[in-house]
Amino acid sequence: MALQKALGIQQAQGFCKKEISKIHEESHGIYGAPKITEELKKKGHVISEKTVGNYMHEMHIKAHYIKPWTKTTVSKNFSNRLRNILKETLIQHRQMQDGVQI
Repeated sequence: MALQKALGIQQAQGFCKKEISKIHEESHGIYGAPKITEELKKKGHVISEKTVGNYMHEMHIKAHYIKPWTKTTVSKNFSNRLRNILKETLIQHRQMQDGVQI
């Protein structure tokens, strides 16, 4: 509010939008409204997350977080590479009980 009184509403909005754009670019487009608000507050600006979000919407700025890639499909040969370890262990255990050594 102090910034708006000192500069006027239009100039204050322009200044805030420049700061938001600068922080967004420095984060390589990852930061959204919550983190940008946090960064502005660290610099001493008094601004709400809602206002930052509104300014970002006006400037067509959006956070783009890239999720880690996870392989969800299984290859066709996957079943051929599997071994039934449990079955082998049970067979060895039964043979040892019967007195047969491998």
